[in-house]
Amino acid sequence: MKFIETQIKAFDTIVIHGHKNPDGDCYGSQLGLKNMIQNTFPHKNVYVVGQTKDHLTFLGQMDVITDETYQNSLVIVVDCGNTQSISDQRFKLGKVVIRIDHHILIENYGNYQWVDDSFGSCSEMVYLLKEKLNLNLTFKGALAIYVGLITDTGNFRYHRVSSQTLRIASELLNYGIDVALVEQNINKVTLNFLKYQGYICQNIVACDGFAYVYVNQQIIEQFNINLEEVFLSINILSNIKNFPFYALFFEHHDSKIQVRICSNGPQIYHIVQKYGCKGHLRACSMFLPSEKEILPFVSTIKKEIAPFFKTT
Repeated sequence: MKFIETQIKAFDTIVIHGHKNPDGDCYGSQLGLKNMIQNTFPHKNVYVVGQTKDHLTFLGQMDVITDETYQNSLVIVVDCGNTQSISDQRFKLGKVVIRIDHHILIENYGNYQWVDDSFGSCSEMVYLLKEKLNLNLTFKGALAIYVGLITDTGNFRYHRVSSQTLRIASELLNYGIDVALVEQNINKVTLNFLKYQGYICQNIVACDGFAYVYVNQQIIEQFNINLEEVFLSINILSNIKNFPFYALFFEHHDSKIQVRICSNGPQIYHIVQKYGCKGHLRACSMFLPSEKEILPFVSTIKKEIAPFFKTT
């Protein structure tokens, strides 16, 4: 962390990047880090860049900056497991690039990396940075970090939630965060999405401890939902009794199949690593070439997870 501290102090312009299709943790770690740096070093120019997600704008807005802004700048990339996934490839224009990330390390990038997949969220890492470097945090930054913390841990339901996670959440509440209001902001859904969830429930395929569902472009059009909503529905599959492994397959316009696969039991990363997956030990994403690859993929998964059920 000493290198991070030195570079933050050395640069007057700091640009913070996240990943494409940002989630709560991406927004939280970006905006939380910006808040901490700005309130500790008010003379510095600190920006967050990337895509805007309407349901997260209550946390703050992304900045629109020119290429010239990157001249002699420090770039900090948060919550991003590989360079291809970084939102706005201009991060390469920074003089120094620092990476803060909690994904499994599959690609090295930047001049310095703090990567630790034992953390349940990148926002937790950002708060720890605040403690170690004695940075100032206000309500706005605390709110962003809190949202990042609860969204990536599923409200503290997933693996990697630790006593430190809960301690940090408790300390963030001391900034005056309204927990009920946060829940309303991040969990409200449209009627179309609710109907789509009904479709998911009616079309689950479940066998040998593995539950999955397939969604194509026609379904998106039928329910008028977006890509983010497509994958939110995987949470429906997460608590089916006797089916600790679950996945969602989505067919894109180019016929490629995007896969999100998770486990409430053993780690699965090593099982799907050969498919070029990225993510975490129990939650991974990848692409298959076409729909015809789904059934062979399912067969492989069921074969690999079979020993788990013989020991339980």
